[in-house]
Amino acid sequence: MEQETEETLELYGLIGSRLGFRMREPLELRQLALVLCALGQGIAMRMNFFPDYADPIPLPSPIDGQPDVVWSLAGRGVEAIAMAMLELDPDWAPPDH
Repeated sequence: MEQETEETLELYGLIGSRLGFRMREPLELRQLALVLCALGQGIAMRMNFFPDYADPIPLPSPIDGQPDVVWSLAGRGVEAIAMAMLELDPDWAPPDH
């Protein structure tokens, strides 16, 4: 389990650095990885007994004039956690290709 967590930390760190996000103080990347894993595992276990967890959630498009977008409960949960734990890095510069 520890190796899986370390691999997840490496992946999340890479994604965050590429997209220009950093952890909000005093939170740590490990905490983000653990809570996202717990969310995913919890929803996966409950879907066996409560199929409503898989119901699509239509939301208005963020782009005017476009059709609604469809989210999952897990997707909305990840978004909410990310918004609470991450922030844009003001010192971020796009990586060289």
